[in-house]
Amino acid sequence: DLVYHFIEIKARRGMQHGLAREAVTKKKQKHIKRAAMLFLYDLNQKKRRWKEISFDVIEVYLHEDFQSSIHYLPQCF
Repeated sequence: DLVYHFIEIKARRGMQHGLAREAVTKKKQKHIKRAAMLFLYDLNQKKRRWKEISFDVIEVYLHEDFQSSIHYLPQCF
């Protein structure tokens, strides 16, 4: 069975605006979940099945030395 991951990617150049994951507000989560439900409804109409869904976040931090770090947060909301 399939697992569908709906992933929001957020990038930050510094920490002055908080963690990247904090930009995924309740309002944005609601929009993402609504889009996911429409996608899954369409799959259901086509008789396709899935085992589970996951709402994930990927944080990308861009550092001054042109390096970056990436954090994957599964089932974040």
